Amino acid sequence: MTSEFTAPVVPHGVTDAPDRSAALDPVRLAQALGLGPDEIGFGTHRPGLWQGGPRFLYAPVANLDALARARPIEPAWSEDPATGSASAILAAQLLVSGALAAGETRLTLHQGVEMGRASVIGLTAVVAASNLAEVRIAGSAVPVSEGRIRVP
Repeated sequence: MTSEFTAPVVPHGVTDAPDRSAALDPVRLAQALGLGPDEIGFGTHRPGLWQGGPRFLYAPVANLDALARARPIEPAWSEDPATGSASAILAAQLLVSGALAAGETRLTLHQGVEMGRASVIGLTAVVAASNLAEVRIAGSAVPVSEGRIRVP
C-alpha cells in the first residue's frame, strides 16, 4: 500500500545556524567524508543547509564512485533505508540548484540499495513564482515494531 503526504512545512534554507559557513565549506565537507575537495558538488549543485521540520546538510558529490567511497560523518548511527523527511527537503536543494522548473515536478528517488534494503520514494515539488509552494512524498512502509500508548 502506497500513501502520499504533503510536507507540513515547505522546505527552506537555514540562515540562523552559527556555524553555517563552516558547515557548507566544500574543503571541510570533503575532509569529513574522506573525499577530495573536487568531489564535493557538481554543475550548479553545491552544499546546502535546509529545514522543513528537521535540518539537513546536503553535500552533493561529483559521481557515484565518490558516493560509494564517502564515509559516514556519524558512524554510530545506522543508516535509514528510506528517509521521507530528507527526501522532502531535497526539493529545496534542487530548486536552488536550478533543477526544478515552474509547475509540478515528479521524481522517483532510490535509497538503501547499497545496504540491501532498496527503497523507493516519490517526490513531488510544486514551484510557483520561483518558490516552493508544496512538497509531497509518497511511498510504502514496512512495520518494524508495534506498541500501544496508555495514558496514565
